Amino acid sequence: RGVEFSPTGMSWAGVTTDGLVVYSLDQGLTFDPFELGADITPGAVVQAMTSEHYMEALVGSIHLNEQSLLQRIIESVPTGQIKLIMSTIPFRYIPKLIPYLAQFLSSTIHLQFYMQWVHSLLLYHGRSIQAEIVTLAPGLTALHYAIHEKMGDLSSLTDSNKFKLHYFVMVQQ
Repeated sequence: RGVEFSPTGMSWAGVTTDGLVVYSLDQGLTFDPFELGADITPGAVVQAMTSEHYMEALVGSIHLNEQSLLQRIIESVPTGQIKLIMSTIPFRYIPKLIPYLAQFLSSTIHLQFYMQWVHSLLLYHGRSIQAEIVTLAPGLTALHYAIHEKMGDLSSLTDSNKFKLHYFVMVQQ
């Protein structure tokens, strides 16, 4: 049992018999761990990543529920490992992973890389996702929106390139 204050005085944490309680005046700061254990720390997750234990690192980063760490872990996974990881990750982590994939996909330049994650997600967990569609709907909607947004960007880019190529061919003749 104990109480600790942040150096800024804007938040404090208390450890009780019921667990950890964090209070903060800062609205941007959220600590929302998922099934967190004492052995799951950011350092342990990064160590797992550098040791190329990508599944352990991914699961640990989902437990910590820290966006920047999760993105770092996801982007460190070699493309050849994505299918293996998605085929073996337990479904209980998928509801936490879907909104993050949507968020990362909407702001990344690594489109093909994240689309491989989405493809593997749907390939290996599609039936389970269908069974839980009501609870997963917000994350899936965000994922659909991100994909649709990227598709629109790509389609306008390819149309522009197609018209430019057509123009160059006409000018050259």
